Amino acid sequence: MPNYNGVWSLSTQYQYAADWPQPPPIGFRVSGEATGVGSVSNVITVVNLSSSGAVADFGDLNAAQSRAAALSSTTRGIIGGGLGANGSTKTDTIQYFTIGTSGSGSDFGNLSVGRTYITATSNITRGIFAGGNAASDGASKDVMDYITIASAGNATDFGNLSAVSERSTSTSSTTRMIIGGGYRSSAAINIMEYVTIGSTGNVTDFGDLTAARQNLDAVSSNTRSVFAGGTSSNVIDYVTTASTGNAADFGDLTTNSRFFADCSMSTKITGFFFSRDNVDGEKITIASTGNAADSFSDLADSDFIQVAETAGLTGLHGGLA
Repeated sequence: MPNYNGVWSLSTQYQYAADWPQPPPIGFRVSGEATGVGSVSNVITVVNLSSSGAVADFGDLNAAQSRAAALSSTTRGIIGGGLGANGSTKTDTIQYFTIGTSGSGSDFGNLSVGRTYITATSNITRGIFAGGNAASDGASKDVMDYITIASAGNATDFGNLSAVSERSTSTSSTTRMIIGGGYRSSAAINIMEYVTIGSTGNVTDFGDLTAARQNLDAVSSNTRSVFAGGTSSNVIDYVTTASTGNAADFGDLTTNSRFFADCSMSTKITGFFFSRDNVDGEKITIASTGNAADSFSDLADSDFIQVAETAGLTGLHGGLA
């Protein structure tokens, strides 16, 4: 890299962009149910997604939440819905924290309906929450609502899923959100549906997963969405986000896994899954196919505050670039 002083032209900045120092790739595992304790956690844990896998305490949410959904921009992490601090009341609370600054979470606003087993995803400006089990009657919902990530406030109605559902997962490109799998009418489903993030309206059918399952998870680059695991499942399958059609086989997780915290990085095109069944985490290369590998095989249970049914996010996820 040349040792230039003064003002650089835009073309020179692009030419040597790869030489500029980059922030460390980090992911966050947020809140959850403290295992063996029976209480809800408010802990935010940060994980260095480089080869070191270093784990550290980041801060605490303003209030504990479990079975919630998480999303992010490059600068702000958001968590919404789930169970409140008493572990039984379904909440409509949305909280946020600043990704580049260790510290506590702050109140953001409220969902249109308090619910748990909810899913969420985002592009760089807008986050969408979908489905869930509602506080009012304990039934699954077809509700979708959205927020503008940079502006605190209550969620606004977006549209509806094709039917009431919960325990689904979702992922996104910069323009499209895909919701996959979940639980409807007392059974796991293989349905995938999508919306255009920048608009509002009801979902459109996308296609089917290779296997019906609930409590699964998903990661993405800006071109490919990958769905993994679920109750009693190690299946990984994928779709091209910009098109529609049924999912294709990707490979397998190292173990049957469910209730994930996940994150994916557009800079590395790598997806990470941290589940209640594999604390070391698993990783895949999103652009290829193949079985998952342990992310950080030297992690011990003590590296994480032991929580289940947690949420995950990163400021470098695939839907941003």
